[in-house]
Amino acid sequence: MAKVLLLYALSEYPTRNTIEDLLESFKKYSSHTVFYYNLLARSLPAYLKTISFDLILFHQTVTLCGDKNRYVEMVSELEKFLEEQNGVRAALFQDEYFYTDQSVRFINHLKIDYVFSVAPKKEWSRIYEGIHEKCKICSMLTGYIDQKAKGYYKKALKKKRSIDVGYRVVWSKNLVVLGKFGYDKVRISRLFIEGLNPKQFRINIKVGIQHILKGSKWNRFLRSCRYILGVESGSGVLDRDGRIREQIFQEMERNPQITTKELYNKYIREVDGEFQLQAISPRHFEAIEEGACQILYEGEYSGILKPDIHYIALKKDHSNFYDIVKQLNDEEKRQKIVKRAFDDIVGSGKYSYQVFVQYFFDTVFCNAKWPDRKMTIAEWKGYYRTLLHELGTRFVLIIITALKKKDLLARMRKHRLTRMILKRYYAFRY
Repeated sequence: MAKVLLLYALSEYPTRNTIEDLLESFKKYSSHTVFYYNLLARSLPAYLKTISFDLILFHQTVTLCGDKNRYVEMVSELEKFLEEQNGVRAALFQDEYFYTDQSVRFINHLKIDYVFSVAPKKEWSRIYEGIHEKCKICSMLTGYIDQKAKGYYKKALKKKRSIDVGYRVVWSKNLVVLGKFGYDKVRISRLFIEGLNPKQFRINIKVGIQHILKGSKWNRFLRSCRYILGVESGSGVLDRDGRIREQIFQEMERNPQITTKELYNKYIREVDGEFQLQAISPRHFEAIEEGACQILYEGEYSGILKPDIHYIALKKDHSNFYDIVKQLNDEEKRQKIVKRAFDDIVGSGKYSYQVFVQYFFDTVFCNAKWPDRKMTIAEWKGYYRTLLHELGTRFVLIIITALKKKDLLARMRKHRLTRMILKRYYAFRY
């Protein structure tokens, strides 16, 4: 049994299902002792430095670079912590289309042994150009299925549905950095909003971060939909140093009225399509679990979803839109697609967290065995202190979420004392 330190950096509450499920899966589906530590504070505590870990795993919320200066500072802090650690080092990466030079810095400075990437293999050499030769890159999906009891699925698949076509989309102008590919979710939303007759179909499609549903609310929404829209996850632009992203933010600050089209033409058009990072999204798995039939733009979907077998395929030029509209009332066909998708994707168990965790540990430990040694009292003390830290940071996140809702967080940043508190407990996302 190995001692595993899992470092992550969550600053939102409630946590999204896919993040929570992935974090919990390493403890749930392995026999190893997993120490969780949320890097809301800048430095790792001294008691963790005294424990010799067999594996240190960096979650994608740590490896993702949001701000270069803070990222460099974080890497420096982690580098000091790792000086006394000899265990295997692994890192999970997502959103591998901007600040990739910082990802390479992370891998090289922290001497990462294994990188788990959601990007297609054909793009690895471009994304991770310059990483040290001992680092091995492995494939993973953006999310997996945390399989539930049969009774849950039986109830979900038979649920009566009050919405014919539903969807939720996060969109803001700065996401133009993803290129035309990133805008697909808005295009498909507008197509159905404008193309469906609200007198014939019950439509619940909304665009904007304020409409996003998390946790059980999202599951209940899916369970209410006969059809759910969707697109592949990813980007058509590789922004290695983050310069394009930074230019777009600066332009939006100078000119708040600038349109998405103007931003695209000025900063994205020339480089759009040179890079291809497309992948299946956890949302696709969730829809299948909840019995919602998916209407998706044609795509690869990581080779997992097949058109007209697991989903209804919408052409990118919308030429078959009205053919799809005619099928919306065909409940027999809808049920057939839903059942086939469920049997092949969920029922097969191939895409479960349990399978991924087994693959993960087989890869990073190469089936290594440890002496049958029990945890020392000092190590157990450290373990329970991390549990207390988890409770504490969760409490802080609940408070910060409440402050955001009351618009008090912005005011706190203006005062010296409260700003110091935020920097201490809310460091990496402050």
